[in-house]
Formats: sequence, structure tokens, C-alpha cells
Amino acid sequence: MKKNKEKKKSSFFKDFKAFITKGNILDLAVAVVIGGAFNAIITSLVNNIIMPLVGLFTGKASLAELDVWIRKPDYIPDPDTGLEVIVEGTGAGHIQYGLFLQAIVNFLIIALTIFIMVRVIRASQDRLAFREKQKAEEAAKKAEEEAKIAAEEKAKADAEAAAAVAEKEAQLKAFYETSAKQTELLEKILDKINK
Repeated sequence: MKKNKEKKKSSFFKDFKAFITKGNILDLAVAVVIGGAFNAIITSLVNNIIMPLVGLFTGKASLAELDVWIRKPDYIPDPDTGLEVIVEGTGAGHIQYGLFLQAIVNFLIIALTIFIMVRVIRASQDRLAFREKQKAEEAAKKAEEEAKIAAEEKAKADAEAAAAVAEKEAQLKAFYETSAKQTELLEKILDKINK
């Protein structure tokens, strides 16, 4: 039982990997349409639920805030707010790898959602095809049984007709034999009378 579950899991992830790496025209079309439709839901799921949880482990509010400065800028206090602001022209920018990671997570969730939907659709199509095949087999079996019953009834009727014909022939034969005996007897009686 455990081996069977492992096979199903490995098959699921193997199919998912093949779906992401290869796919076909139908899978691609479905992915584009459904991916576009679910974009807002997936973005909200990632930004509002998954990323804050990931942020607990990274120490940032969300994964999107993860970045690396190539060269750190200079900061000066803002006289109005008292907060430190970046001095223009300092620093060489930063790499925002958190946004890239967030885009990967979005892609994986969208791809997984589409993959599961395609699998469900294909499974329902397979079930429908199986039911149609079963109905066709049942109809063929019923027609075969009806043909068999009709053949048996015809054979029975033919046997009854043959028996009736044989009985009539036996009756005719008995009648002819009886008639022949009676004719012979009459001839003997007539011979005796004439002598």
C-alpha cells in the first residue's frame, strides 16, 4: 500500500515536472487563460499570506524586501521627519533578489494550480470516456443476449415445427399402413366370396 502511494506521488511530481518543462499546446493555452484569470488571486495569496510567513524566517516584513547593496549609500537625517534618507548620488544601487524570488513563487503556484486543474479535467474526461465505453459494451452485450434468446426461440420453434411434421408423417404412415392392411383384408374377403 505504501509503495503504491509512493508511485502515485512520484508520478504526480514527475507529471508536474514534465508539465512545467515540456507541456503541449493545450496545456499552454489553458495555462495562459486560467493563469490570467487567477493572477489577482495568486498575487494576493503570495503577497498577503505566503510572503509574510516567509518574512518571519528572513527577518523582513516580506520576501520582496530582501536585497543586497552593491555599495551602500550615505544617509543623512531629514530635518522634517527626523528619519534618515539616502543622499543622492551615493551608493551603487542594490539587487532586489526578493522580488525575483517572489516572482518564482508566483509562477510555481500558478503552474501548480493549472497543472492540478488540467489533471482534474483529464481525469473527468477519462471517466466520461470509460462510462461511454461501458455503456457501449453493455448495449452490445444486451444485443448479443437478445440475439441469443431470439436464436434459441427460433431453434425451439423450428424443433416444435419439425416434431409436428414428424408426428403428421407418422400419422400419415400409420394411416397408409392401416389402409393397406384393410385393402388387403378386403381383397381376401372378396376372393373368398368369389370362390
